Amino acid sequence: MSAGGLAAGGRRFFAVALVVSALTLAVFLPVVDSAFVLLDDPAYVTENAQVSAGLSSGGFAWAFTSVGYASNWHPLTWLSHMLDVQLFGLNPAGHHATSLLLHLVNAVLLLSVLRRMTGALWPSAFVAALFAVHPLHVESVAWVAERKDVLSTFFGILAVGAYLRHVRWPGVARLLAVLFWLVLGLMAKPMLVTLPFLLLLLDYWPLGRWGGAQVPAGLDPQLSRTSALPVRVLVEKIPLLLASVASGAMTLVAQQGGYFAKVGDAHYAVRLFNAFLAYVRYAGKAVWPADLTIFYPPATPSAWQAASATAAVAVVSVMAVRWAKSHPYVAVGWFWYLGTLVPVIGMVQLGSQAMADRYMYLPLTGLCIAVAWGVSAASRGRRRGRILAFTAAAIVIVGFAVVARMQVVSWHDGESLFRRAASRSSSYMAHKCLGDALYEKGKLAEAAVVYEEALRLNTLDYETHTKLANLLDDLQQSEQALLHYREALRIHPGFAPALADLGWFYERRGMVREAEDACRKALMSDPNFAEAHNNLGSALLKMGRVAEARASLEEAVRLKPAFPLALVNLGLALELAGERGNARRRYAEALRLDPGLALAREGLARIGQGKP
Repeated sequence: MSAGGLAAGGRRFFAVALVVSALTLAVFLPVVDSAFVLLDDPAYVTENAQVSAGLSSGGFAWAFTSVGYASNWHPLTWLSHMLDVQLFGLNPAGHHATSLLLHLVNAVLLLSVLRRMTGALWPSAFVAALFAVHPLHVESVAWVAERKDVLSTFFGILAVGAYLRHVRWPGVARLLAVLFWLVLGLMAKPMLVTLPFLLLLLDYWPLGRWGGAQVPAGLDPQLSRTSALPVRVLVEKIPLLLASVASGAMTLVAQQGGYFAKVGDAHYAVRLFNAFLAYVRYAGKAVWPADLTIFYPPATPSAWQAASATAAVAVVSVMAVRWAKSHPYVAVGWFWYLGTLVPVIGMVQLGSQAMADRYMYLPLTGLCIAVAWGVSAASRGRRRGRILAFTAAAIVIVGFAVVARMQVVSWHDGESLFRRAASRSSSYMAHKCLGDALYEKGKLAEAAVVYEEALRLNTLDYETHTKLANLLDDLQQSEQALLHYREALRIHPGFAPALADLGWFYERRGMVREAEDACRKALMSDPNFAEAHNNLGSALLKMGRVAEARASLEEAVRLKPAFPLALVNLGLALELAGERGNARRRYAEALRLDPGLALAREGLARIGQGKP
């Protein structure tokens, strides 16, 4: 290609990259004004003592050693959250902006890698634009706790780009670069465990390294390495596969072992058919993204649904294999979709959710590739066909962008998100989380009704029994509150939050002995439960056991530094011990964290007036 042609191609690529970036911002910019939500965001950021302290040597060590916290091992994800806290504090705007920026960069990187692999700008542009604006990607971008999706995919695309360089100029150093990016991606989210198999698909098409697959017209000749031995192609994947196996093992440990569906297991057939049904449902939502929600309740498929879904996946797979030589992009795109969903399709149970939009962040690209190159091939050499294809692509992209923008708006805060989810799902979790959001906003009566609905859908939800008990206590309905505390503890006798909250319930009624007993039982179940230490300390203060109270309250603050009420109680213990300077500092810190906390103001006023 001439220098002029290269320059023109570069300008076109730059223009397309700008359009993809503008589309991304047009759809997702409102997330910057969104709040944290009560689902997972507290565990990942706002109430995580290690993360909310920002970057530190202790936090760095914790990120790599906390196997199982939040049921994951993803140290780079933790470090990314710590960096956000270091830069933006607990202002959600900065955290959302980071996720948005990563998503935008992922879309442009995908455009670049696809174009370099295939030499085809416009199909690559279509795939990148769909990646940028598809409604199924909103959950991964708008939910701070799902930073792991955008971060792991960022490293995954870099790994594919590094692999492309290795294919062009083979060498150990370049293969190690692929391994480096893969390992970083796995340390952000183990979803990338299937990347070695994805690279084998790309070896078939568009790289043409095995099987005699057709190499796209316009591809750089250096990329076509059909003479390479399949054994070499397989052997070079071994280090990558070992990294994936190690990551998978860490994930199973973090998830307390998970649960494999094995042949002969009573649940094997149900889970297998559920997996096929999930493949069909995900593909359907990729084409028609209606009724998207953050909760999809588990459901046992009927025999007809199971048979139909299994047949559909089998038929498409057989057709993709038969067309592999003439239409390799269909086979690669389809098996990209099937393969990258394997870790979350349900044969290994690592959670209660039936499916989730965020699981499609990487797999969706496979379906888009099959469609983009299929349409491109069908319209090649036909001017009218190209015009129709371009028009249809524009309509699809704009339509998806509009739907995605509406999805983004629903993530403005917890109430809007969970109200939408509750209206689209019979999931008790949707109602439970909506109740939490309403409770946080002080809409107690409405929250009580929503909690009751959640308990109607799942009578054994001890967490909701506890939350409803707390709410009823706030509404001065003590007898009803006590019934729900007792029901929560009947279902789960060692549930620490119910025991700690019951202790608080008793303390406010002067039953300090009962309060102490309940809090100590909570700490037997969870010695690191800051709220139980605080409630125990508060009860001990009322019994005049200041030294014991101080020890318990100091532990509460150590476990949860941003805990205003514990800081106030510790300030009172220090004040009673005669340490007025230390008490003043604790009251001031509590007031900084919660400017409306009257107890902190009263404590500062007492010290200022010289009272004991």
